[in-house]
Amino acid sequence: MAAPDNRLLTGTDPLRHHAVFNALTDSRASLERAAVLGDGLGLALWRNRHDDTAYAQPGHHTLSVYLEGGHSTYRLDQPGNLGAPGRLCVLPADHESRWHVGGTQRFLHLYFDPQYVAWHCVRLLDREPRGLQLRDLTFAQDPNLFALGQRLAALDWQAPDARMTGNALAHEAVTHLLLSHAAHSPGADWRGGLSATARRTVRDWIEAHPEQNPTLGELAALAGLSEYHSRACSG
Repeated sequence: MAAPDNRLLTGTDPLRHHAVFNALTDSRASLERAAVLGDGLGLALWRNRHDDTAYAQPGHHTLSVYLEGGHSTYRLDQPGNLGAPGRLCVLPADHESRWHVGGTQRFLHLYFDPQYVAWHCVRLLDREPRGLQLRDLTFAQDPNLFALGQRLAALDWQAPDARMTGNALAHEAVTHLLLSHAAHSPGADWRGGLSATARRTVRDWIEAHPEQNPTLGELAALAGLSEYHSRACSG
């Protein structure tokens, strides 16, 4: 395994508590770069080939988006289900799997903690966190998430403005993931509503602090709103 370039890991020590990140670091995989985006979101861009790896209840969630290759990669309990560019995997916190990596592949990982999902359920969906659970997905197809993965991978994660953009794109990816690929309990009660007062609060703060670059999560906390509503009023 090639030793990771320490310059690529600057400021990414918080990623070390992610078991999937550590498992790949200890495998044949090669880390291109990694970044911490704030709001409990982390990114890593990997290459791998001719490898075997396993994950056992990592304690965090991982969205994996295949950007290149993967045609000879499969999960050992699903040998007929092969990877490809545009495919995605979701590894929930309680996920367990073993993998065989064939030819060269390049993929993006977005890491986020269960606490972040709970925060999203409350502030984004205005609902009880226990009413939603991420599905374990292997090589699913979702053009929207693939496009978001490509945009994230194309950013210069070392630039502050690019990290701000990356934070917004990562929020959008998790939002789409929860809305499109999560299991909802029966009788879900969707609530919400954006008051004029809350909209003015956010806009007034942005206009009064033009030098600041708050994340979507910080704007949501400022107004006491869902991150989804914060996005709407800042657009």
